Amino acid sequence: SKKLGISKAAVSKWENGYDISVDHLYALSKIYDVSMEEMCNGAFKDEDEYEFLKRNCDLQNYDIKSEIKANNMEKIKEFFDCCSFIRKCFFELLPKWAYNELEGIQLEKFNFFKQYFEFDERYYMFKINEFNKNYISNYEKDFVKKIINETKNLKRDDQKWELSKIYNFTYDIGQKEVCESNNMTALGYMLSFFSQIEKDRFLFVNLNGRTAKEVGELPFFSVILNSGANKLYEKTNFGETYEREMINLFVGDVREIKKSIADTHQYSVLGGETNIPILNNWKIFSYKEYLSFVDEKETNFLKDIIKLRESDPLNYYKKLQNMDK
Repeated sequence: SKKLGISKAAVSKWENGYDISVDHLYALSKIYDVSMEEMCNGAFKDEDEYEFLKRNCDLQNYDIKSEIKANNMEKIKEFFDCCSFIRKCFFELLPKWAYNELEGIQLEKFNFFKQYFEFDERYYMFKINEFNKNYISNYEKDFVKKIINETKNLKRDDQKWELSKIYNFTYDIGQKEVCESNNMTALGYMLSFFSQIEKDRFLFVNLNGRTAKEVGELPFFSVILNSGANKLYEKTNFGETYEREMINLFVGDVREIKKSIADTHQYSVLGGETNIPILNNWKIFSYKEYLSFVDEKETNFLKDIIKLRESDPLNYYKKLQNMDK
């Protein structure tokens, strides 16, 4: 931005694919000693597809476990953006791979992305109940085709949900290190890569036993909820009135799950902890069934608590006082 005499905001737009002029492209090509064609394609003229993927999409290029530092957030963002890009491209190419419609560069690209994914054998067994897969040379492709055919008339979100069950992303994204760094920016980048069920599980684990006041005061809840995480219905087994009052005293207002939800799904409470079926067994549920687990009222309540604390602290504390009463 200094060399071209423009603002950092303008460069930020370019990085996101907006508002770059031919004159600026030409100036940048001279600064970096590359052609405009190379800049627009994102690849060097003498670079083959494998070299391009190795340079741009090899996650081993990132030392995520040692790079989580305040002055290194651009690298962290780049890593999680790359993870998101790989997952998006993999599932976009998956149907064509299953039907043997990929060749040349596209096939090379898919095989490169596939190294980060593992076919879920347990899910395959659950769906097919087939134990002689070793005798079926193309069982993996056949299974993908089966799921595609079963879901071809579903809405886009429903089909994406079903396809995402077939493969697990296996690369170590450094979740433990991100959490232990206590860096909210890094946490936000990691959550941007998470799938919906991963976000909801992450919120559930961190919410365990926390009051509304703690949700408002702990900054990571703001990051988690702003990422799009949902609060899921929990089952509570209350006996006498005093038991509910004691629980409210220690963990805040705990709402019972809707009876219709509890009757439909196998909730349980063991040792004071709720087992929400979809968190560990989400692959047996459809996207529509998943949505029935979402407690929209409670999710919005938590978001409001955070929003109030950030924008209107006086009303935030008044709301907490009213809850205590």
